[in-house]
Amino acid sequence: MTEVLKVVNIKCGGCEKSIKMALEAEGIKNVEVSHENQTVSFDGDRELASKILEHLGYPEAEGRKAKSLLKNARSYTTCAVGSILEGLEDKRKRGKKFWLLLALPVLFLLLVIYVLIKLT
Repeated sequence: MTEVLKVVNIKCGGCEKSIKMALEAEGIKNVEVSHENQTVSFDGDRELASKILEHLGYPEAEGRKAKSLLKNARSYTTCAVGSILEGLEDKRKRGKKFWLLLALPVLFLLLVIYVLIKLT
């Protein structure tokens, strides 16, 4: 049975890639993510998927953590990782290094921000 979760903080294809990879790694099947609609559809355990999404920084829209600054910051880190992976795929497909060169400094900056938030 297909489940659909309405979540927050999905910004781009990088977010979509990270979400899809994380859910599939835990055995959730037929994962579809839409940053336009802020939805994640899948076949599998709804509770498990919700926990994974929350950990990645994409809590359910109706949940109490939907407006959490920490979850929002975590989603940017997850987004950057997904963007790097997309960039690596683009590099393989087109032979360009642009995405990798752009994504690594962005990932480092987001990691620094995340650590600073955790320390405060």
